[in-house]
Amino acid sequence: MAFNEPLVALLKADGAVSALTTRITPVDAAQRGSRPYIVYRQGTHEHVHAHGGPSGLVFGVFLVTCWADAYDEAWSLADAVRPVLNGLPKGTYSGMQFEGIFLQREDDNPDPVIDGGSASTNGVQLSFLVQYRES
Repeated sequence: MAFNEPLVALLKADGAVSALTTRITPVDAAQRGSRPYIVYRQGTHEHVHAHGGPSGLVFGVFLVTCWADAYDEAWSLADAVRPVLNGLPKGTYSGMQFEGIFLQREDDNPDPVIDGGSASTNGVQLSFLVQYRES
């Protein structure tokens, strides 16, 4: 199982996030269509090894980009996402063992004018460090 599946389930189940959008999709920001929406992708994974071989601990990066028509709407969506994942308590979620999730950084991520229109789309990208156990 990819570590993103339990995290997406947490986002979809959160009332504050779902009050703003139910559109949470992997990678494809080219979906366009109505906003706001969330796009996620997995970044680099580092597998921890000990002298005896793989330890089973993995450090991964989970990138979440919140897209909206207005700048403040994108940040409002990011403000809803942040507490769902940042500081997630150690435990098992959707069958996967997480050791910790920590927000590393957040950045503006503006998109140039899309679909031939005159308005741009505003994005906020959140980068989370995810510590989990391989099964």
